Amino acid sequence: MPHATETLQADSGGLEAREATPVLSSAPDDRDTAGHWRAVETLGRRAAHPGNPGRLIDDAAALLAEALDMPLALSAEWDPEAESLQVRLRNCGNSSPEPPRNCGHTRPEPNGSLAAHALASGRLAVAEDLGRDSRFAEPVLRRQGAVSAMAVPLRLGDARFGALAVADRQPRSFAGHERAFANTLGHLAAVTLARWRAEQQLDEHRRLAEGVLETLDAIVFTLDADWRILEANPACRRITGYEPDQLRGRRLWDLFPAPEEAEVLQGVLADLDPESLPLGSEAAVQTASGGRRPIAWSFRKLALAEDDDHRFIATGADLTEQRAAEARAERAEAAASAHAEGAAAGAGHAPEARPGDVPAESPFSPMPSPIHIDRRVKPRRSYPYAQRIAPIVDGTRPGLDEFVEVRCNDIAAGGFSFVSDGPPVSDTYVVALGCPPKVTYLVAQIAHVTRVQQDGQRRFLIGCNYIGRATY
Repeated sequence: MPHATETLQADSGGLEAREATPVLSSAPDDRDTAGHWRAVETLGRRAAHPGNPGRLIDDAAALLAEALDMPLALSAEWDPEAESLQVRLRNCGNSSPEPPRNCGHTRPEPNGSLAAHALASGRLAVAEDLGRDSRFAEPVLRRQGAVSAMAVPLRLGDARFGALAVADRQPRSFAGHERAFANTLGHLAAVTLARWRAEQQLDEHRRLAEGVLETLDAIVFTLDADWRILEANPACRRITGYEPDQLRGRRLWDLFPAPEEAEVLQGVLADLDPESLPLGSEAAVQTASGGRRPIAWSFRKLALAEDDDHRFIATGADLTEQRAAEARAERAEAAASAHAEGAAAGAGHAPEARPGDVPAESPFSPMPSPIHIDRRVKPRRSYPYAQRIAPIVDGTRPGLDEFVEVRCNDIAAGGFSFVSDGPPVSDTYVVALGCPPKVTYLVAQIAHVTRVQQDGQRRFLIGCNYIGRATY
């Protein structure tokens, strides 16, 4: 039996009731239900395949209008850059429905339009008399002669996508089943748009990760629970000579030339825990050409959703160049030490070698100082003899007449230290090692400055690192 319905208004504070002119509305019949299900099914099929968000919103508005037998369908798509709603309108009353036409942007404030009102409140918004409704301005629908309208927001949590709206040029009341159908269709569209957005962001993160792995100059393996290689980055080919396809499915141990190295790493991996920090070890790999490269390995266990499944990430940094540099440094240190000893012998002195930063016989006692920055990794030999140095100012090589004598404290292949009455006047010096006519001129950079006491007076102990040679 026909009955009068009460109009429900949606605003930012919630739903509120007001009296309205009674308009006849009927309960849903089989035709209504069938039309609603066809619309949901159609939108579901379109939602199964990624597409254009704006097109989906347009189609959802048209399906809502068709299912409710409304002549006007309005789609309002949220534009995050402009922070407004892009409005499109479609006339669905013709035998050949026209495509949606662009009606420009509308303000996102709740009083801007019916669609903006629904999006701001996150609830269905109904206007049975647009001409008398003071909650918002609705320029688009009013220009089309619309009298009654309904809008459903496209929101999921804090994510906003827009709104769907339908309108009639005749007075109309929207029954409960029609409102429920509009909410269902809007929710389906919002979930689809959220999924598309998440998939797009996930794809962007994946491309970014792949780009990082492409440029990373270290081996990166993904391993399964049996330590078999699932994926390998391009750096693996540069370091080992193997193509990623050649390694996929092989156990990690197959790359190690010595069984004892595999055993060490097996012990490391056995201690891995999803919540622990990465564990590391060093082991050489066998290259495709039969060579051997030392690798610093770091392993982390990845906990997945399934309790019985997990993955490992193995990262390997090639130490070949570092090992070669260390060997060159050892040879240079040995040569420099021999040179320093020869120079001391030529001067009639034989310095005693003692490890440590400050020799036991040194007259200096260090004082606490916040400017002491000493990163020395090699012990120096005591060398309490006079040497000549000259500061480099503005990058200009000092003249021979600018050299002054200082008392050295210790010396090594990589540098030396000396004592001064004042702080250094430059961060770079030239030091003359040896006795004429055999003198070697080296460029040294200040590494640390320490305040010390000598004979009750404050002085400065200055440490330098050799960085090059100078010619005179």
